[in-house]
Amino acid sequence: MKKLEINQKDLKENLEKIKNKIDISKTEIIAIVKANGMGLDLIKYSKFLIENDIKTLAVANTFEAIELRKAQITANIIMLSEIYSEKELEELIENDIILTIGNLEEKNKIEEIAKKKEKVIQAHVKIDTGFGRYRIYI
Repeated sequence: MKKLEINQKDLKENLEKIKNKIDISKTEIIAIVKANGMGLDLIKYSKFLIENDIKTLAVANTFEAIELRKAQITANIIMLSEIYSEKELEELIENDIILTIGNLEEKNKIEEIAKKKEKVIQAHVKIDTGFGRYRIYI
């Protein structure tokens, strides 16, 4: 059986190296924590990142986003995938998750729910630049 071990000291040093190469006052580091923290434990890994000045976490699905909120993680959380279910959208909007919008129909649905809940949302808009992946065409 193979075992993955992450040395927190090394990970912290790597984060510091990244922060030293950018202007942290103008640039935000978004840590991808999807897939159970890439196998490192979603909650533990997320808390470690936040303790090391990461302000935004990215997840792949509603379950991960809500698990972080249930763990009292108040950092920004961005949803990387589109949401089809109105129930999921309502839950994400209630929990102040940054949504990714890939088409106008989805945008309209999100606006409608946010207005009904009297919530202001943050959104990440994906635009197709030619690769034909999940996005809004321009």
